[in-house]
Amino acid sequence: MTDETPGADAGSDRWTGRTFLGGLDFRDTASLIAVPVIHGLGQSIIFAVLPAIARDQGITEMRVALVYMLPAVVWTTATIWWGRRCDHQDRKPILLLSVLGFAVSMLIFGSVAAAAYAGVIGATVLWLLVLVSRLIYSCLSSGALPAVQSYLVARTEPGRRASAIGGITAAWNLGTLIGPGVVGALTLLGVLAPLFAAAAMAGVVWVVVRQCLGSQQPAPMPTGTTARLSPLDRRIRVPLLTGLCGSMAQATLLQTLGFFVIDGLAVDTLESARVVGLSLLMAGVATLFSQLFLVPALQCPAGGLERRGLAITCSALAAFLICDSVTDVCLATMLAGLGYGLTRPGNVTRASLAVAPHEQGAVAGINGAVWSAGYVLTPLFAMALHAADPHLPFIAGSAVLALALLLSLHDPGDARLARTG
Repeated sequence: MTDETPGADAGSDRWTGRTFLGGLDFRDTASLIAVPVIHGLGQSIIFAVLPAIARDQGITEMRVALVYMLPAVVWTTATIWWGRRCDHQDRKPILLLSVLGFAVSMLIFGSVAAAAYAGVIGATVLWLLVLVSRLIYSCLSSGALPAVQSYLVARTEPGRRASAIGGITAAWNLGTLIGPGVVGALTLLGVLAPLFAAAAMAGVVWVVVRQCLGSQQPAPMPTGTTARLSPLDRRIRVPLLTGLCGSMAQATLLQTLGFFVIDGLAVDTLESARVVGLSLLMAGVATLFSQLFLVPALQCPAGGLERRGLAITCSALAAFLICDSVTDVCLATMLAGLGYGLTRPGNVTRASLAVAPHEQGAVAGINGAVWSAGYVLTPLFAMALHAADPHLPFIAGSAVLALALLLSLHDPGDARLARTG
């Protein structure tokens, strides 16, 4: 059994004697990183190919918005439940189930879309089955990040937590970096090829996690503790609000980018998937640079990371107002990725440092739900704004990020979090 308190020998590599992410050995590190990588890859694939499939098959923009929104509602609820489960059971089975859910959902999505292109099913049936595939993903895979984060936090000293969490979010964004490459290469074989490739990759990740990751039980609950961590807890209230704003802005960008390229730049559907793939590739590189190099180099408190990221991302969304070429879109998306690479680790670390060891799974689940909630709240108004003018979603996103920056600057608990790490 692995205790929640990092020990001196925690993470001693059984092969080389070295330690890696958060003091873990090589096999545990590789397994933990593989899970967010595959989920990030899948996210970038969905955002790149869904607009193209929708336009080809005659699925309306509002129905696409529901494909984004309804699974996000389920994810937001389920990730809180999974986070609390992480405080009561071994985290490894939760990770295995999350990867299995990913593979199944991608296979269903790809298969029903292939049936639609073959003329076997119509647009309405396709939409319903794609929605079902995404709901399966949300139910089974929403435990991934709470399990990964609580596993990692249990093995990491508070002073190293921002860097370690930055490594996990970097892994997610490494997936978003790989995803556009997969899209760009495999769309040469057809727009559906990336979906089936992602399912196959998930099968490999499942085997790696099952064979390599050690089990880890949660910290014991203190005697007399019965209350569950609430999203309204004053310790985490402001980080959750700023996280929600960051999530809404990110969702606005990702969910309207494909349509912005199609409608704002007059690009055809197949080419739009490649343009979005390239844009997300550049954003992924920028995010990875932020999390692997800027976060350790800045050596500033978690709140400082969050505020720098919010300011950069706000500027990036505002830049879309003057984008009139593919190059402009790629550069603005890259700048947004750079800002996100600072915002997410800073925000997650602030919430983690604010609570006790036995609440780490719960806070990871609640924080994950908040970052998913943007995908619940955003689709309908973002698509409606896009229908009025392709630039309006980016104006709204910039305003939301400006509000988040003000909240972060005036957080009364930030001084305590800075002293903690």
